[in-house]
Amino acid sequence: MHERFLYPKILEKWILKSIGHKWRDYKCYLKGRHYSDDANITDLHNNCPEDVVQDQWISLVNFWRSDEGQERSTKSKLSHKKAKTKPIHTSGTKSHARIYEELKKSLQRSPTRTELYLECHQHKKEANVTERNKEIVAQQDNLEMNLDEDPVAQVLGKDQYGRVRGFGLGVKPSDLSEPSGSGYRNGLNMTTSEETTSMYLIRQLKEQMETLQKCVVRQDKTIKKLKRKLSNNESFGSSDLNFDEYSSDERSTEGEHDNDDDE
Repeated sequence: MHERFLYPKILEKWILKSIGHKWRDYKCYLKGRHYSDDANITDLHNNCPEDVVQDQWISLVNFWRSDEGQERSTKSKLSHKKAKTKPIHTSGTKSHARIYEELKKSLQRSPTRTELYLECHQHKKEANVTERNKEIVAQQDNLEMNLDEDPVAQVLGKDQYGRVRGFGLGVKPSDLSEPSGSGYRNGLNMTTSEETTSMYLIRQLKEQMETLQKCVVRQDKTIKKLKRKLSNNESFGSSDLNFDEYSSDERSTEGEHDNDDDE
């Protein structure tokens, strides 16, 4: 991943978790569109989607047909049925981090986990608020509670190990030094000044490289044009050199490099 993409190292865990979620979602999509428990396995092998490698598709189909795959599928279906009784996520494509910041501005303080959870899991109309959400609202008097005792934990149960319900992807209990979420707020500032500076310098170098490459391409075209005229015994003037085609940015870049050479 490092060889193909440029990103701050501190974001790596979040990126890998996000990729994992999208990978599982895509496998679910493939199974729904291209797989059936009743179909012949040979037909399934031959029904490989266009954007999937054949060998990988065959391995995936074989896993779905295996005892382990069938058992995992049964457990997932049961979990899905239980999930239907929980409050529905209502924030659409807006991330928890954005909602957190919007709440902080409107409340003029850091929102609690309960406030953030309710903002993400209930509609504005009272008619659509679930019974569980009403329980959370009723228990929301104390704003300073730890994660094991706050209203969300009391109504929905304690968080799984290494996860914090309601704060979005990648947030751990250790990221929340206070119930008010100051640790999470600090965690949102994911890029350090050193990493930001490095990214800026790398972007500058890439832009300079692109400018120089354009210069080389144009110079190559000019040289080929001159050679062609010489081979045909044609006369040529200064206009054939295409000096005017160079942009001011390219000339300034060349000037900077000339100054560097002089130094």
